[in-house]
Amino acid sequence: MPIPNLRSLFGFPSSTALLLASLLLCAVSASAGTLYVAPDGDDSRNAFTAGDPATPLRTIRRALDLARSGEEYGTGDTIVLRGGLYPGPFGLNKSGITLRGYPGERPILQVTDPNAWEVIGIPAMDRWDDERKTGVFSPVHHVQVIGLIVDGSLASAECNGIVLHPTAHHVRILDCTVRNMGGAGIAAVGTVSDATQEVTEGSDYVTINGNAVYRCAWGSKYDQSGITLLGLRNRQESDRGYHNVVVGNRIYENRSRYTPPSRTGNGFHTDGNGIIIDTSYESPRTLIGNNLVYRNGGRGIHVFKSNNVDVVNNTCVRNLQDGDLRVPFPNGSGPSAELSVGQSARVRFLNNIAVSGGQPGALCARSFDNGKAVAPAPDSVRFEANLFFGGEADLGTGADKAASWQNRFGNPQFLSPDADSPDFRCRPSGPGVDVGSRRVLLKTDFGSKNRTQGRGPDIGAWETRRP
Repeated sequence: MPIPNLRSLFGFPSSTALLLASLLLCAVSASAGTLYVAPDGDDSRNAFTAGDPATPLRTIRRALDLARSGEEYGTGDTIVLRGGLYPGPFGLNKSGITLRGYPGERPILQVTDPNAWEVIGIPAMDRWDDERKTGVFSPVHHVQVIGLIVDGSLASAECNGIVLHPTAHHVRILDCTVRNMGGAGIAAVGTVSDATQEVTEGSDYVTINGNAVYRCAWGSKYDQSGITLLGLRNRQESDRGYHNVVVGNRIYENRSRYTPPSRTGNGFHTDGNGIIIDTSYESPRTLIGNNLVYRNGGRGIHVFKSNNVDVVNNTCVRNLQDGDLRVPFPNGSGPSAELSVGQSARVRFLNNIAVSGGQPGALCARSFDNGKAVAPAPDSVRFEANLFFGGEADLGTGADKAASWQNRFGNPQFLSPDADSPDFRCRPSGPGVDVGSRRVLLKTDFGSKNRTQGRGPDIGAWETRRP
């Protein structure tokens, strides 16, 4: 799918966008270069020679060694990969680097090392601190990964796809396919205190846009999901806009299959979600929008122990394929839902479609334990103008109860929801057409089309085409 233009998505004036683009072009042309890599290339070449697509390097590691960082201005070299297979793992340890596929070609990155923790690490671990039982990472920022296939078919059951470690910020993952990983598909993972839930180090300004993430999380004992943001940290409190953005992704068939089900000994799976925002109480504003999330083992979208999150215009269909997530957990929590929020504050669910598979215990929406959030804010969890079908919405009671406004129940009338490659666009007669809230108005839909085609915005990731 085309990557939505984020400036058009949020409605920047065209003159401002043109000025920003001009300034960026000047900066890149002044300081950044390009290195080409191909499986039949030659690593004996230097950076000057590798700047010609006719004389590429052979390995990504050699290109990373030669690439110049953009430590001062955030614009370093771009490494362009021709189509073919590249054995990893890979660590992006220099700021300002872009790793991307050649136009019209889809390079495949894999690992066969049974000890590899990830295919792409941003950055790679410097060393292991045995006393603190944690990895040590150097700071890295303004890194982009664009147009790659990250494949876990030959990796271990614990291997993750693309991982942003706690020192990474200003990172963009765009138009990639991440598939068949035993661990997480795409994850930003901070360092969190179990006792206080405080994030001591974490990512910020993370954009995950236009990717396909599927058949991941199957083998890990660490309860992984398709896309995970864990332990986000506010690195610029004066910026009150969205810092972290997960938009326009297709996330499906990610499911925990590890046996025994959990490293904690609970005896049940807890994740395998499409998207999860986890333990990010101090995080800045996060947007989860225009995503298609379907047939995952866990919840469609789950906000847990996190504040300041907007979940807008997503389509979540027939998740909760794992029966462990459809019944109350032995520890008293659960069951789960297509759209789920717990122990959180200042979270809004607007204009989403949530379709349950109809299995016993499968809910469309659930809000729970929000009174236990760090710095709880009564009535700050809100479900507004969502469309539910095939299950109930349990929005809590008492201090945990979420505000509800103009939600509706009905068949969204998808074009072909049961196909192998389902089409979740709605028919013009669907009950979600033109009735969405304007409280958070995205400018484009999943396909980068203008969001409002009729009297008002549609509910769901797609804006309905008019005759």
